Amino acid sequence: DEGTEKTLTRDIVNLGGGNVNWTLNMPSWLSASPAAGTLAPNGTASVMFTVSANVPVGKRSESISLTNVANNMTERCTIDLHVTGNVPGWTVEKSDKEYNIPMTARLAVNGAYSEDESDVVAAFVEDVCVGVSHVQYNSQRNSYFVNMTIYGGPNQIGKSIMFKAWDASRNVTYAPLERQAGGTMTFTANAMPFGSYDNPEVLTAGATVEQTISLKEI
Repeated sequence: DEGTEKTLTRDIVNLGGGNVNWTLNMPSWLSASPAAGTLAPNGTASVMFTVSANVPVGKRSESISLTNVANNMTERCTIDLHVTGNVPGWTVEKSDKEYNIPMTARLAVNGAYSEDESDVVAAFVEDVCVGVSHVQYNSQRNSYFVNMTIYGGPNQIGKSIMFKAWDASRNVTYAPLERQAGGTMTFTANAMPFGSYDNPEVLTAGATVEQTISLKEI
């Protein structure tokens, strides 16, 4: 999570017959304790790695290098890090919504279809959340879709449905999403599904970004 320091512990083992002076090199957002030392034959050192709380949202893959100081021989291992932001707390209250409409869609962000299963799409009628779904991979289609059930009751019938998307890689909420087919979707009782795998709705994130600002009372 963004703004949270994380730690993990790994062991370094000397399988050789002599002492080994070692040192670690790593990306700037990672620290180690200890970051260097000496290992006796068949000795083990436990190293605690700490991921900085200041790492920006996003995915990164970098290497940690373990070097034998005497001969400069280096072993590398890859560390994959995925820092997520504050996921919107979108939820649907279904108790007062007796109708539902399935929707099959694709989410387009920055000119490409989302392939990030951390991305979230939500449907709203006025200010009421009526559907939420993550982007999901469909192995049969080898593509990523948004499979959502949109719920509604008497208060939603005949009203337009608006969509928002949270881009996990940037910690940004886009709203409203644009419908590639044009026009708006309207909630009706017993409506036909919106989109299909063969002809999905395409919801596009435009330039409009939603931002929440916390105000403090003076």
